[in-house]
Amino acid sequence: MESTSGNSGYVMKSGEMASTYASYGWGSFIPYSEVKDHKPGDIFSNEEHVYISLGTCKDGSVLLVHSSPPGVRICGTLLPDGETSMAVDLASSIMSAHYPEWFEKYPSCDVEIRL
Repeated sequence: MESTSGNSGYVMKSGEMASTYASYGWGSFIPYSEVKDHKPGDIFSNEEHVYISLGTCKDGSVLLVHSSPPGVRICGTLLPDGETSMAVDLASSIMSAHYPEWFEKYPSCDVEIRL
């Protein structure tokens, strides 16, 4: 990977992506901890990854899509106490029904983001 911005092959660090997009005028940067209702299409990042929101469930968990090795997956955030959530259950249902081979190989549909 290229380490200099603007050069071919450069990949921005995930922890910088959301604020960088906002600086381009592609939206507003709001710290993740301050957002209470993630809308479909919201992009958020932490030091390890970038996610796109598919929406917020009734229990406050977020259904999201992201790509990381080994590929693109639909996942959900855990509840503040670390327990499974509506988003995780929904993601598991979607992945098992529509992508059964992928789900069998990678059955975990939760992400380590605490709301």
